[in-house]
Amino acid sequence: MRAASLRTRLTLITIAAMSVLLVVVAAATAIVLGSQLDHDLNRRLEARSVLSTQLATTSQDELAIQLSDRDITAIVTRNNTDIVAGDAERAGEFRAIHPVSQDESVKLEPASAKVRATSDDRLSEMSVLRRRLADSTVITLLADTQRNSEVVLRLIGVEAVLSVIAMALIVATVGRLARRALNPLDDVVAVAERVARGERDTRLRPDRGDTDMGRLATSFDTMVDSLESSIDRAETSERTMRQFVADASHELRNPAAAIGATSEILLHGEHSDADREQLELNLVRDSQRLGRLIGDLLDVARLDDPASPLQARPVDLVSVAEDEVARARLRHPDVPIERIGKTTLAAEVEPDGIGRVVANLLDNGARHALRETTVTIEIDHTLGVGVITVTNDGPEIADKNRERIFERFTRLDTSRTRAAGGSGLGLSISRSIARRHGGSLRCVDAPEGRGARFELRIPLQPRSPMG
Repeated sequence: MRAASLRTRLTLITIAAMSVLLVVVAAATAIVLGSQLDHDLNRRLEARSVLSTQLATTSQDELAIQLSDRDITAIVTRNNTDIVAGDAERAGEFRAIHPVSQDESVKLEPASAKVRATSDDRLSEMSVLRRRLADSTVITLLADTQRNSEVVLRLIGVEAVLSVIAMALIVATVGRLARRALNPLDDVVAVAERVARGERDTRLRPDRGDTDMGRLATSFDTMVDSLESSIDRAETSERTMRQFVADASHELRNPAAAIGATSEILLHGEHSDADREQLELNLVRDSQRLGRLIGDLLDVARLDDPASPLQARPVDLVSVAEDEVARARLRHPDVPIERIGKTTLAAEVEPDGIGRVVANLLDNGARHALRETTVTIEIDHTLGVGVITVTNDGPEIADKNRERIFERFTRLDTSRTRAAGGSGLGLSISRSIARRHGGSLRCVDAPEGRGARFELRIPLQPRSPMG
């Protein structure tokens, strides 16, 4: 069975609640009115009873007339004779079941007492008050409460009619208000369907955000914005991954193809000793290059893994840098490498990772330095941050390219080719290592606008990696 719509359920719930409220109000009104009418009638009986004591010396007939009115019947019993003033039928019904007597043993009813009398198949309910005067005269005052009941019944009838009219108005009003109040939900549904069809720039954009529907619309827009951002990030990540796979495949194909071609030549050709030695040397170089590239790709995968822990420990940052300077001097004997700055600097870092960054920067500077110049590495600190700066006077890096060079497989010009020994991953890996330490790696302005200058900033105490 199909569930009723929210609008229908809201209308039915409101109607049910209003129906219960109207019934409760009507019942309470009838009860209060009936009680008040009975109270007023009893007060009138009490007042007439008090009056009877003041008129005790009057004649029996006059006393009965004075004590009766349209609603009250008076029975004056004196010398065992009854004089009735008022509704004789009501008095007869009462005397049929409650004989009136001046006997001292007759029970006198309090003003709040009610008795029932049956006559001609009709049941009457009366309020009765009986008082004995000083001369033994018994005053019996009767008030038929039937009229009070009739007033209450008429009230109930009027309330029923008014309730029907009120319910009709409520049904019409609630239905209209429910449609108007829930119209924003229709807008939400419409926008959700448009977003599902691919219209991702569609939003509700409520005029007021301080209402319930306004907060709902604002939350919906925020959710769609978040979903769109997630989709954009996923698409960007997918494009990046595809580009990375394509670039990695291209980079791996060249040394692999060179190794394959050199091996074919060695196996199927006749070569002199010098040629064979050169071919074997090329084979070794291509194999080493392939190994370095595979290692770099594995490092990229490891650094991109957020679950990979940082193995930080206390070390001397200057000692780590000096070890890498010594190795770089062996790799580049023709390029002077000078270290300046602090002689010792305690830090809690991953020494292999920081060493890798320093080695990459030194190799990068040595490959692009001009002849008879020096690659300078300076170590300093400021405000709890270690600063390692590597400078060379090679080709200047334009401002627009200072971020591009940190992208994977990026080479700016022919001076930075595969023949120069770089894979295009060194700076990208170095920045990832710096960020894992909570630091940064940037290309900054070189002294006198010549060459390239890289600045590595590492917190001396470990902290959460930067994004």
